Amino acid sequence: MREVRTMNRRYIGPVAGICALFLLTGCGGTQAASTRELRIAVTGDREVYDYDPSILNAVELAVDECGALYAAEGWRISYGTADDDSVYDRGVTQAAALAGDGGGTAILGTHNFSIVDMAAELASQNGALYVAFNGCNDAVTAKGYQTVFSNVYGAARSGAAMGAYAAGTPDIRRVAVYSSAVSYESDWVRAFCRALSGQGARVVDCAGTATDYNEFRSVAERWKLLGVDTVLILEYYADDAYDAAEWLHGLMPGVRLLGDSSFDYEARLEASAEAVEGLVIPDVLPAGGGRALAEFETRYAQRYGEMPSRWAAHAYDTVRMVADTAVGCGSAAGADVAAALHGEDGYVGLCGPVRFDDGGALSGGEQRLLVCRDGAFIELTEEDGADGETGE
Repeated sequence: MREVRTMNRRYIGPVAGICALFLLTGCGGTQAASTRELRIAVTGDREVYDYDPSILNAVELAVDECGALYAAEGWRISYGTADDDSVYDRGVTQAAALAGDGGGTAILGTHNFSIVDMAAELASQNGALYVAFNGCNDAVTAKGYQTVFSNVYGAARSGAAMGAYAAGTPDIRRVAVYSSAVSYESDWVRAFCRALSGQGARVVDCAGTATDYNEFRSVAERWKLLGVDTVLILEYYADDAYDAAEWLHGLMPGVRLLGDSSFDYEARLEASAEAVEGLVIPDVLPAGGGRALAEFETRYAQRYGEMPSRWAAHAYDTVRMVADTAVGCGSAAGADVAAALHGEDGYVGLCGPVRFDDGGALSGGEQRLLVCRDGAFIELTEEDGADGETGE
């Protein structure tokens, strides 16, 4: 899940946060872990988890189920959270402490990709298992770290999937890119443009994030003169993405919208349903479903009184992937779990099969596209709009 711009964030100091993580879970801090003691540290901005509490609830459910399932085999499985508030220094300090705790701690990565860049390096240096379950820059999985993984599709793959869709859609011919142009978005756009190369569609303009509506209006006027029929919106913050979509809806009604996972923000999706009707984005989560997912949703609803989000299912899957793999290989040591995850069989969970390439990037499988219909994302198919119709 991408970051949501919020105000009045709570501050939890890095040292106090890490101490609380292990005191509350009874993990013993920096003491060397036994091979059958697995600690899971969920890092990130608490504001994001407060926005979707089902994510941490799903982590709790997975840990409790694994604890009960594997207790007879002598396993102790626990978890805690470390709030980095999306502040770089704080997140890196936490990552250094968690990665160097003596083994047996699996770190689930934060929302801030700049923190992930350094946290992954620290984890690799210390042989700690690090799973960027909220995603990361493609450069992280290109470095050959053996204990670092990302179980969501990366920027280049997502950009290529969207480029293939645009190239195959007859009504998409002149595309404008509107982007915050951080590393992730830049990788995304390059892959998108490569997929368009030699096809009928092409990018005719690129614009950075506008500071306000008036600046954006000037950009939209330029796009009208250029004959833009499609706008690709890639933003670091979800609110910026939705602001652009709403402005476009008023300034260029009928223009086709493409986007990325910054739009995966249910509160704004519902509020901006009219403006983003027909918006197409790539799904960064592995495709899955069926009986296992339905059973998880039932267990979750029975315990927490409401249905989980799809990111909650992903969080559950991530914890189960780490715990089940540790038990399967008989060790909680990061290097041992990582070696097992690099195996050909990978891991099959609620969200489908998960396999990794040599650098830890999610590989294989078919990346889905999602389309917004009536304020909700559904899988894009020929029946509900794969022909490129926006529903206007």
